[in-house]
Amino acid sequence: MPQPSFRWAIGKNCFPQSFSRAASLSPSFDPYVFSLVDRGFIYAIAHIRGGGEMGRKWHEDGMLLNKRNTFTDFIACAEYLIENKYGSKEKLCISGSSAGGLLIGAVLNMRPDLFKAAVLDYPFVDVVTSLLDPTIPSTTGQWEELGDPRKEEYYYYIKSYSPVDNVSTCIDFEN
Repeated sequence: MPQPSFRWAIGKNCFPQSFSRAASLSPSFDPYVFSLVDRGFIYAIAHIRGGGEMGRKWHEDGMLLNKRNTFTDFIACAEYLIENKYGSKEKLCISGSSAGGLLIGAVLNMRPDLFKAAVLDYPFVDVVTSLLDPTIPSTTGQWEELGDPRKEEYYYYIKSYSPVDNVSTCIDFEN
């Protein structure tokens, strides 16, 4: 099971973050994160398959028809944080932007019970529609990472995790 790497470990609120698509999210000083830590949050970086931290194979194990590994790894990291008392479902907040927003949207659909809050900054959540439009500047580059949904096997696989295509209308948001 993937384990998160921690920047700091203070307090009881928990805020894991991740980025996928071959990029590495290295620990560094961030005044916004420090502000959270100063208020008692635990800040964790989840190095999940699809990212570049563990080499090329690690990245490939989270792309194309293996993309779901990215989401299940992040969920496993969140479960690890909860099981090891770094946080709880009642206090777990997650965030992601762009491709990280795809990750957060997908895990929210897969496990809405696991997270208290989420911050999505310019998220990539309408994956199928976006990838079907080659006039969008980054679309053809995304095909190498996620697959070309004009091909049937990729279309159905991408649709199975695309956040917009999997939003439940039955979620009861309490408080």
